[in-house]
Amino acid sequence: MFEAVVRFSLANRGAVLFFTLVIVVAGVYSFRGLTIEAFPDPTDTQVTVITLYEGQPTEEVERQIGLPIERALNGTPGLTRLRNFSLFGLSNVTLTFADGVDPLFARAQVLERLRDADLPDGVTPELGPLATPIGEVYRYSLTGAGGDPMQLRTLQDWVVRPRLLRVADVADVVSYGGLMREVHVQPSPAKLASYDLTLADLEAALTKASRNASGGILERGAEQMVIRSRGLFSSLDDIAVTPVASRAGTPVLVRDVATVTDGWAPRQGVVSRAEQLDTVEGIVLMRRGANPSVVLEHVRDAIDELNQSLLPPGVQVSPFYDRTDLVNITLHTVGRNLLEGGLLVTLVLFAFLLDLRAALIVGALMPRTLR
Repeated sequence: MFEAVVRFSLANRGAVLFFTLVIVVAGVYSFRGLTIEAFPDPTDTQVTVITLYEGQPTEEVERQIGLPIERALNGTPGLTRLRNFSLFGLSNVTLTFADGVDPLFARAQVLERLRDADLPDGVTPELGPLATPIGEVYRYSLTGAGGDPMQLRTLQDWVVRPRLLRVADVADVVSYGGLMREVHVQPSPAKLASYDLTLADLEAALTKASRNASGGILERGAEQMVIRSRGLFSSLDDIAVTPVASRAGTPVLVRDVATVTDGWAPRQGVVSRAEQLDTVEGIVLMRRGANPSVVLEHVRDAIDELNQSLLPPGVQVSPFYDRTDLVNITLHTVGRNLLEGGLLVTLVLFAFLLDLRAALIVGALMPRTLR
């Protein structure tokens, strides 16, 4: 059969050139859609369950969060290892599945079993992003705004992060540094006591006042008008004039018993870069199995859009890590090694065989042996 193929090829050189061209075109097309990565991803299928239990010590988090979740998730199909790790106010349960288990199937099984976990009221466990430990493909920091860490963190949470999450195959954007803005209502115990009020009364008043309510429908001839009550606060003054109670027909407002100010959440650390001693950093996580070259191209387009039109004047997203650089360096190194290896093999064959055609044929076939 091999001899027949050789005879056909020698007698029909035009057909051989045509099929060679078809194979080259198909190869180029396949190469353009090939996932090019700097290093392979050897990680197992993992699902991380993250639960916040704010203000609670590690022992309480382990007893009330970690152990119930662990009991609920034991026996999940395909599960090979379960690791429960608790910190102050935080529970982290990592589930490792057997090879070949689909990540989406594993996440669906975990979500189904989490409903059986007996957790305290108001505590909701969440799944970590569909990423791997080597999924960090892009890092950046925010500059400008006079170095105000609160303004930079607010822009990161409300402008930059939502835009990057819209990029295809971005699993998550993790934020570090800055000050997370909060509104602090600081009650005065003496003033509360003078009006015969408690902290519970103040909390209940703020909770009720910050809710929208429906008033049903008002009919007017052939028309119907929807009635609603807007309770969302738009400024600190709205909070300050919220009524807490009534004394002798006079409303007692929040500002009568408390001070309303802008503040920030207690910080756990500081992010610094170059001359910026207190800045905001973001890490872009790629979805498991995605093509990093395509993802990074879209991320860079989103960064350009943010810098040109979405962020305030003077505020810029400044990248300092892009996996594209690592991929390009790796491809350059691999290509150089292949070229040097092919030339060395060709020279050795020519030295022993003294046949340049045979040496070139073997050297040309070497790239086809790569898998």
